[in-house]
Amino acid sequence: MGNTKSAHLATVITEFQDQLLEGWLVGLASRLRRDKSMSADFRAQAEQFLPLLAATLEQTNSIDIDEPGWTELRQLLAQVSQLRVRQGFSPIETANFVFALKEPLFDHLRKTLGDNPVQVGEEIATTSTLFDKLGLYTIEVYQKAREQIILRQQQELLELSTPVVQLWHNV
Repeated sequence: MGNTKSAHLATVITEFQDQLLEGWLVGLASRLRRDKSMSADFRAQAEQFLPLLAATLEQTNSIDIDEPGWTELRQLLAQVSQLRVRQGFSPIETANFVFALKEPLFDHLRKTLGDNPVQVGEEIATTSTLFDKLGLYTIEVYQKAREQIILRQQQELLELSTPVVQLWHNV
């Protein structure tokens, strides 16, 4: 297993994209404590993520997301994570954007590879490893973005707290 890519994951994502998207959004909604107005954002990001993930899997030979072939997908996840920070989501809610896709994917992998339990197990293990890496990446980006916001706020507070001394009238 290691960093070897999943042989069937890109095919499953491409063939069952609509069903995966719906299952993903249902799973995501059950994991979030947010109002329904966010669902359009989630749908748009998910619709962008799935084909990009399939294309990345088809073009790379590894599930090592630090490799150059994963750059575009990492950039998308970074945008999602940074947006979630500004919207007030928690790191867990941010990572659940990725993790909620696991269950529908596992179901489709089982259906397409059902007659070979060893292959099903290997595919699910590889897919799980990949999604764990992607989810942890969203948390890492989230934390960095949150630290930047806190640093900026600290600097703004320092500027506000600098005392002003009157030299003479109106100066």
